[in-house]
Amino acid sequence: MKSLSILFYLDGNNEIEPEIYSSLQKLLGYRNNDVEIFIEVGREKREFARVLRPYEIIEESNDIWNGVRRYVLKDGVVKKIELGKINMAHPKELYDFICWGLKNSNSKQNILVIASHGFNFVGGIIDLTLDIPYIMSIEDMSYSINKALIDTRKKLDMLVLDMCYMNYIEIIYELSRRYSNIENILTYYGEGDFGGIDYVSMIENAYRILNKDNKIIDMLERDNLMLIKGNKAKLKEIKKYCDEFAKKSLDIGFLDIQEVKNSIGLSDIYNRLNSITCYKSKISKGVKIIDFYISEFDNIYRNLAFATNNHWRCLVAKSNQLIDSQTISFLPKKLTNSALIGLIMSLNVNIDTKQATKILNNVVKAKGWKI
Repeated sequence: MKSLSILFYLDGNNEIEPEIYSSLQKLLGYRNNDVEIFIEVGREKREFARVLRPYEIIEESNDIWNGVRRYVLKDGVVKKIELGKINMAHPKELYDFICWGLKNSNSKQNILVIASHGFNFVGGIIDLTLDIPYIMSIEDMSYSINKALIDTRKKLDMLVLDMCYMNYIEIIYELSRRYSNIENILTYYGEGDFGGIDYVSMIENAYRILNKDNKIIDMLERDNLMLIKGNKAKLKEIKKYCDEFAKKSLDIGFLDIQEVKNSIGLSDIYNRLNSITCYKSKISKGVKIIDFYISEFDNIYRNLAFATNNHWRCLVAKSNQLIDSQTISFLPKKLTNSALIGLIMSLNVNIDTKQATKILNNVVKAKGWKI
């Protein structure tokens, strides 16, 4: 039996293909006979990254292949499996990969790493290689992970979300509300390094992170990372507290979240949120909550489990209607034009909406999307 199994779901079926490929190359060169590694990786064509990131110099790759592959690294041997063209934003693909990795692993501890762009509560995993741009919703991603753990009868000692803006209570709650099978969550406290986490360093320090060794704090701070406890009972308490806080604010007469922030502030809320934080930077808020008007994105927010029967949604959506149920579709969603514009503006710093729209038009033309 090995000491550690690590599953890497590396989504390069999008504009971060160059960075994902770089991470893959480092992993394929790593050797440790006490660690077994399972990888699923997607690669979009390199020239497409240039269409989405026109102001950057993106180097060519001598290793030219596209599509999705799986790799197994065990006992110094690398095994490659070709999967072809697959939608990595499909929840079932994530589920199948986790089941495959965990069923073939035999270790004392398990870690799952998911690497993609990250859109906060809008979604986390995108695929731009197909007929339309796809995204996996947070609720479907969480359901896929938990279903795979239940079906394989295993648990995760750590889930690593190598994606930006995953440190929100709405996302953490979705991941850990059903079962107690995700012990820890490692993610950025906001925006991460574009090149992603140094996976070799993470593997070498995995035991220190899992054992919450104080010597690891410097590494976490260097990479803007924080460690969160996946505590189901505590998360339910936090949701209840936020609901009661919001209901009281509405009863007093506040109309929306901005009035609450301006009048009484949210320090009590943030103190409560970070009761599940193991490590965070002193300058970081740590675990955050959606504390702004969500406008047209309410149709996404309202389907999160945190939003159901929770007056907090009434504050951030300016709505007096409580949502009492959630729908799990287990299907990829279409990435909207407004989300694509947001993606483009985050990739190309200092451009305006007009420039972003021009890039989007070039992307649509290159892909032949009818959106």
